[in-house]
Amino acid sequence: LYNDQRISVTASGIPGCVTSTTATSPNVRMIITTMVTPTVSIAPVNQTICAGSNLTFTATPTNGGNPTFFWKVNGVVQSGQTGTTFSSTGFTNGQSVSVEMTSHNTCQTTNFASFSSGTITVNPNLPVSVTISGNGTLCNGIGSGFHASVTNGGSSPSYQWLLNGYPVTNNTVGVPVYVYAPNTALNTGDQVSCRVTSNVTCATNNPATSNIINITRTNPVPPS
Repeated sequence: LYNDQRISVTASGIPGCVTSTTATSPNVRMIITTMVTPTVSIAPVNQTICAGSNLTFTATPTNGGNPTFFWKVNGVVQSGQTGTTFSSTGFTNGQSVSVEMTSHNTCQTTNFASFSSGTITVNPNLPVSVTISGNGTLCNGIGSGFHASVTNGGSSPSYQWLLNGYPVTNNTVGVPVYVYAPNTALNTGDQVSCRVTSNVTCATNNPATSNIINITRTNPVPPS
């Protein structure tokens, strides 16, 4: 048989009181459906995320025929997850997501297909903090300098020094960015702080703002 072929049957030698001794049935049209093999894939694969981040996987079926999906994490079926997507914020390092698909085609070589996402890498969250040190009590006519110490700043954090809450530029030649040595005098009532932006992966509290050092100016006292 082949596609679109017509099949009928003719009966002859029909006895009795009939108008004809032969009869032919209506044609039956043959429709031949090609056998298909269902497959499924999911994306993304081998994903790297920060702890607590939402990660969504999407299944893409081929020859699914209105399929049903079953999602698994490390081989454990996730209850109620039967759609084309699966999301979670609770992944841990080294886990793997897989999907199993049951297909519903008329002619298929199998009704089952599966796919694995590969390993999920979960990096820990790293809180960024910065503390500045320096003498806030200054004698009149004496300069000042402040030093920033950063936790989880990464390989090249950026520093923004603040004077009374406003950004300032450290114009002193040769002074590193983590040091504030203003070339103009600070006055009583001034407040010095620093804001640091980390480039570390999975940084939290980023950018971070330091403690405040309050400035007090005093007149030098001659010894006697």
